[in-house]
Amino acid sequence: MDEEKKKVNRNFFVLLAIFATASVLRYYDHFIVSVNTTAFAFSYKYGFISRGLLGTALRIFDILLPYDFMTYDGVGLVSKAATCFFFLILFLFYGSCLKRCREEMRQNTRYIIFFLSIFTFPMFVSAENFGRLDVYLLTIVLLCCMLVLSEKGEWLIVPLSIVAMLLHPGYVFMDINLLLVVLLYKILTQRGGKRKKYVALFMVTFVAVSILFLYFEFFSHPHGENIYEEVVATAKSLSDNGQNYHDHLINHDILGEDVFWAEWDWHVVNFIEFPIFLMLFSPYIYIIGKFYHNLIKREQNRERKAAYILIVLGAVTLLPEMILKTDYGRYMFALIFYYIACILMLLAMGDEGVAAQVKKIMDYLKNHMVLTLFLLMYAFMFVPFRDFHISDMLEEFYDKIIIYLPYRAL
Repeated sequence: MDEEKKKVNRNFFVLLAIFATASVLRYYDHFIVSVNTTAFAFSYKYGFISRGLLGTALRIFDILLPYDFMTYDGVGLVSKAATCFFFLILFLFYGSCLKRCREEMRQNTRYIIFFLSIFTFPMFVSAENFGRLDVYLLTIVLLCCMLVLSEKGEWLIVPLSIVAMLLHPGYVFMDINLLLVVLLYKILTQRGGKRKKYVALFMVTFVAVSILFLYFEFFSHPHGENIYEEVVATAKSLSDNGQNYHDHLINHDILGEDVFWAEWDWHVVNFIEFPIFLMLFSPYIYIIGKFYHNLIKREQNRERKAAYILIVLGAVTLLPEMILKTDYGRYMFALIFYYIACILMLLAMGDEGVAAQVKKIMDYLKNHMVLTLFLLMYAFMFVPFRDFHISDMLEEFYDKIIIYLPYRAL
């Protein structure tokens, strides 16, 4: 890029940084809920258990550094550092996409980045999601995606994905889909040695995370009853008042229990809020759905069309979470991030079909500025996404509806 274009980019990122700062100041709750402090109570002190890496790291920090990390404030300090690092990687990901997309698509790419940031900047600073393991997983998958974009050091995808699995086995459902569909896209659009490389990367990554998931889900609880009380005591000591801990998390990951029915009231919240969310979010669902529909419909190349179809289907990895678990706020954010980040990745890889569809939609929005302003302002109504309540607006709808139902859930 010449100096003038670099200046435009710099100005954009300065404005984006100001927006990020404003989002943090507005939505940061200065609090960590028990589900996020409890995760730090797990460590490899108790064997090769699920989610043991972060708690192990906390204990190492506590030994090596002159600070008491085995406290609520220690968890807060680590969570702040992780959140700051996430913002850094997110901005690097944005920069990587802008750097590699075609010059005529850069302004449209900036618009997409800004829209995605409306949902992303507040996501990990609210009480429900500050310090959540999701922030580590999304950071890792963005690092992996940048490696694919640069086509350098791509073998690091495998160890990074293994680290993500050691942090949280939910990586296989919520985050790795973005990386895997990008690798599938590369497999279907490359030839010769490059195709073989991406086949190998895909297979090794997929097999590695699958083995770890099966182990953590079915074989990592043999000493659960013996360590249960100690894990609970540690979880309490890390909480805000020395008493709180997340029993469902410990029961599932330490004892291997199925907590579906224990979380039934939260499922009821999901049953009520999710259809309302789909209705309220329908303008964006329509635009993104139309984008991908036209992308597939108008593509003549069979392999590229298959790649587009796989990208659309990639989000089905979230279905097990949505059926068995309850944190629909996290899942809705993951869906939004997935489909928009895929567009950014494809623009960065110079996909002409995606560029044409993006240009078509952006030209329409530029000619209908009232609609565009509405869509931008309306998006702020949904943030920040929470956990079992999708957002504050959806919680308000829930509170108004639940009083008329015979079953009073949460």
